[in-house]
Amino acid sequence: MNHLEILQSTPNAQIGTGRENLLIKTTGKFYTPKFIGERLVDAVLTVASRTNYSGEISVIDPFCGDGRLIIWLLERISIFPGLTERLWRIEIWDCDEQAVIKAKRSIQRIANHVGINFTISASVHDSFTYTTSQFRHRSPCIESQFDITITNPPWEVIKPDRRDIKALDEKTESIYIDSLRKFSAKLQKNFPTSMPRKMYSGWGINLSRVGLEVAIHLTKSHGIIGIVSPASLLGDQNSESLRKCLLTNHAVKYIDYFPAEARLFEGVDQNCINLTIQVNKPGQKTFIYKFDKDLHCIEYHQELKLPEGFLKSNGYVIPISSNKSQLDQLLRFSVLKTLGDLQGDYEGQLWTGRELDETGHTSYLSLKGYYPFLKGKMIERLTSVNQPLVFINPDRGLNIPLSVKYPRIVWRDVSRPTQKRRVQATIIPANWVTGNSLGVAHFRTNNISKLYTLLCIMSSIPFEFQVRSMLSTAHISVGVLRKTRIPEITPELTKKLVPLAELRLAGDLTAEQKIEVIVAQAYGLTSSDLAEIIQSFPKITQQESQNLLEHQLWRES
Repeated sequence: MNHLEILQSTPNAQIGTGRENLLIKTTGKFYTPKFIGERLVDAVLTVASRTNYSGEISVIDPFCGDGRLIIWLLERISIFPGLTERLWRIEIWDCDEQAVIKAKRSIQRIANHVGINFTISASVHDSFTYTTSQFRHRSPCIESQFDITITNPPWEVIKPDRRDIKALDEKTESIYIDSLRKFSAKLQKNFPTSMPRKMYSGWGINLSRVGLEVAIHLTKSHGIIGIVSPASLLGDQNSESLRKCLLTNHAVKYIDYFPAEARLFEGVDQNCINLTIQVNKPGQKTFIYKFDKDLHCIEYHQELKLPEGFLKSNGYVIPISSNKSQLDQLLRFSVLKTLGDLQGDYEGQLWTGRELDETGHTSYLSLKGYYPFLKGKMIERLTSVNQPLVFINPDRGLNIPLSVKYPRIVWRDVSRPTQKRRVQATIIPANWVTGNSLGVAHFRTNNISKLYTLLCIMSSIPFEFQVRSMLSTAHISVGVLRKTRIPEITPELTKKLVPLAELRLAGDLTAEQKIEVIVAQAYGLTSSDLAEIIQSFPKITQQESQNLLEHQLWRES
């Protein structure tokens, strides 16, 4: 049995609702809300109406659930002249037999009501495995089968979470994990483009990414894909290869962005997107629509133009959070060096990373010791940190990281998009040890002046503006910070910023205004440029913005 069949035959795996139910969670049984489904359908049909189809139109949903995406598509084709007169060849797949039966009946009823000519084929499959067997190994001369692929694949990350498998007995658990591992290995072999850049102990494949690669394989050249996905696809480091494929080989025609606060899916707390893609037809306009928590469209821009060099240096991130003028600012920064360019193994060069794994951290802590221990929740932005009350237990023989011998910049690994400022960074002294809820940076020197200067840069609006454009989750990853552009750290800049950093760390809030202006000028920005960037920080108040933009340092420069 595969991992799905094991869960389907295990009653304890089917207890509860939503994400509490292991079978529901594993199969991704979180159906698409009507608002975003109908927007996706309209985008797909808009592109289809402008495509020169001859003869039948073939459409598939390989993860159909109850068939709602195909149903909404059929309900709305009458809006697009020319599409209703075609023969529609409809195909649906899903691993849930009852869902497939229901979907087929509902689609037949709607198709008859609309009055179109159609055929329908419904199959019960694990669509990832079935795609591999039917299409992945086809001859190169045989074209993909479908004009339109519209779908919302499962969003789960493949890993045996202990919180989930507690419902299984020991024997079933062992069989389930072994089956899951085989499934993961099969996906790695057959869908290399959507594999994460890093995997841990063989785990970490995101099925929503593989679902997109499945859709690409199923769709004819110049055909159309409509897919619902976590918004992290646009920016996380693990999806870089898949984004590169999308942006260089295909055309992303429409993007709809919905915030987590819209609560579109029960038990799912993350931003999501609709993507409409035309296969093997790169180099066209991208229309972007952004919605608020009440599903009001708050921003629209028509043309997303990102040079290849910019995309490559930024991991092919699509900066969905930026408007057109803000994108222009991002492109201006692309001539600067990155934080990662400062890294190296020699004296005075930068090191970035993390220190101790916090898993089971209470087992290696004590109330006495030489190395104080610090977690993410214990630091505040640009604020001196109090001496921690717990220490690394000297009796545990833990390997203390070499980075501990230096003063360091630390920042919180988790910082939600709704926070006023997401880069929550400060400085800690040598000999304090941090858990991996903190990112860490230090120069290979005890000269703290350069570290203070870098802290000011990392805490600035222009730096965080770039970071935000590359983030798609609540994690402030080391990798994103390494790609962020910074001004040159000159002796003159250091001379200006070090005393201000000392004042700010001591609690002088007025020093921060001067830091912001000086760093903005080092980036080559005017007050007008900074004003444009500040618009992407909705929780900076009008008064705070005015104080920055009218600061006397602008007139003195």
